[in-house]
Amino acid sequence: MDDKKKMYYGWKIVAVGFLIMGLVYSMASTTGVFLIPVTEGLGINRAQFSICSVFAAAGFVAGSAIMGNVFKKHKIKNVMIMGCLVICADLFAKSAATQLWQLCLCDLIMGIAYAAASIIPIPLLINNWFGIKKRGLANSLALAGSGIGSMIMTVLLNAVIQSYGWRWGYRCNMLLILLIIIPLIYFVVVSTPGEKGLKKLGEAENSVNEEKETSGLLLSEARRTGYFWMVLIAFLFAASAMASISSNEISYLNDIGFSPAMAANMGAIGIGSLTVGKILLGSLCDRLGLKAGTMISSFLLMLSIIALYLTSFFPASIYIHVLCYCIGGSMATVGVPLAVAWFFGNQDYSRFLGILNAMTGLGLPIGTVLGGVLFTVTGSYASLWILMGIASLICMVFMFLSFGIKSRESSR
Repeated sequence: MDDKKKMYYGWKIVAVGFLIMGLVYSMASTTGVFLIPVTEGLGINRAQFSICSVFAAAGFVAGSAIMGNVFKKHKIKNVMIMGCLVICADLFAKSAATQLWQLCLCDLIMGIAYAAASIIPIPLLINNWFGIKKRGLANSLALAGSGIGSMIMTVLLNAVIQSYGWRWGYRCNMLLILLIIIPLIYFVVVSTPGEKGLKKLGEAENSVNEEKETSGLLLSEARRTGYFWMVLIAFLFAASAMASISSNEISYLNDIGFSPAMAANMGAIGIGSLTVGKILLGSLCDRLGLKAGTMISSFLLMLSIIALYLTSFFPASIYIHVLCYCIGGSMATVGVPLAVAWFFGNQDYSRFLGILNAMTGLGLPIGTVLGGVLFTVTGSYASLWILMGIASLICMVFMFLSFGIKSRESSR
């Protein structure tokens, strides 16, 4: 009776994942508060400072590709702690930087460490602890921490920077990880429910799904299938579309007549809505299945971009954009671990997770850079939204075809 009343231990793993996404992974979204203080302090311009994001993206792509193999050979907890220690050392080094190249090098290393500490191990742990009926919700709750964390950390770090300077902003972030996240990982994280004498929560009830839960393809086998490459391309396009919005939306709204305050507020609401959107998308995938969830999400991503384009003609369309982006913008995070389990199974899960996260990492700078290039060439963002609308449509079509091909091959 006591065991039934006791909270399932896997939810503690989810809670730790939420905090890691909130205090570690959210750093990628708080660079804005450092922009002016760092550039003024080091005597560099904003364009130069933005180069650091390219190094961070390169590190993340490389780290995601590498960590899939690392997690197959080493204990999850140990790799996560090492990743966090590297991030802490990196943040301290950034606080002592005096030249641009030092910041770029730090961001390159940090991008690799992100993959070790957060975006790879969290879905991997949840896949170990939760079965197909609960995995979507568990993943979405953990990954939602990045949205809430970004908002809280932006306010906190800005207050620290205003009072003590940007160098202490980096050190504050370092101390939070060192004093909160690393002890939580050490004392709470357990790789599998078997180590606690437990079973997966939400395991499949029929033999077909049970087999899918415990088997799967090797990466070498998947490369010979058509749907493997289609899934990769789909998430590349989804991440590019999302990045184009997060990087260019506020500037676009300013250009078409929104006040700076209104533009910033709508951008913040859009980012904040992803916290709710991730949970909703995870629940949709659990209840309706991954195919329905990804089709709905990619369709809403396309509608959100169309609404953003139409905002220049009908300003009220911005509200439609935010509503659609809430779920549509969550696909490239929540969808990745769920797609890995559905398409490729668990036999080589960490490697597939690393490859798909590398593709989304590659898509982020594509969407960001493309927006700047097209605006420079055309003087507006209209062509960007048209291209990204097409990209989201391609994502939806490729995912639809991938499900069909996978189902036909499985029935043979």
